[in-house]
Amino acid sequence: MTILTRAELLKQRPRRTKRITLPESIPELAGKVIIVQAMTARERANYERSLLNPKTGEPDMKRAMQARERMAIACVVDEDGNRMLTPADLEALNKIDVAVLALIATAAMELSTGSDDDYEEMAGNSEPTTGDDSACA
Repeated sequence: MTILTRAELLKQRPRRTKRITLPESIPELAGKVIIVQAMTARERANYERSLLNPKTGEPDMKRAMQARERMAIACVVDEDGNRMLTPADLEALNKIDVAVLALIATAAMELSTGSDDDYEEMAGNSEPTTGDDSACA
């Protein structure tokens, strides 16, 4: 067994991505590809914070209901790894086919080491899991 060194841990690496080919069940977009990129630790913390009320730091139902849209903003990139979406796109994303957003969110959570339970908890759809209670500030 080889122990990971500090230098290896901190080394900047290319971001992991996943290409999603949209299925035939979404006819107008079938065959098109969306690139989803893993979040950094800071991006994940910012995403989690985006689901909270900015004044109180408490869960915010309206923001939680936009969890998939906010995930797309954080993770959808172009061929060069540049974000394609901004917070200004939130309202437009609210109006697209949820199947597209679900595919993006699933890929993003896989890449960013979140489980479906983590996603559901952040979206306010399940009871919190036991374990690490550390908060993102």
